[in-house]
Amino acid sequence: MESSTSHTTLYQSFPLSSRTKSIRIFEVQPAPASEGESAQIRGSFKIIDLESETVPNFAALSYVCGEADGDVYTISRDDNNLDVLPDCHSALQHLRKKTRRVHHLD
Repeated sequence: MESSTSHTTLYQSFPLSSRTKSIRIFEVQPAPASEGESAQIRGSFKIIDLESETVPNFAALSYVCGEADGDVYTISRDDNNLDVLPDCHSALQHLRKKTRRVHHLD
């Protein structure tokens, strides 16, 4: 099993420009039909410019990052894993449904 990327490393991998109004988005892939809704959450991070004419529709999800006092869930992003807290994991499970969705995680 691959090791997880820290949030700091994630942000360094996807730096935001100070010259544009940009955000990081997480494009969630649908759950494979063969695995059902309990399948590991998979997706990829991208940076989008909010002033661009091609801004995708996205849902904003705000949650608290912090030290894990209990359960930690792993989501698969691009070629790495990222640990998230239970509330974020649960929200992503509900939001992904059966279609690919784009989310701004704050």
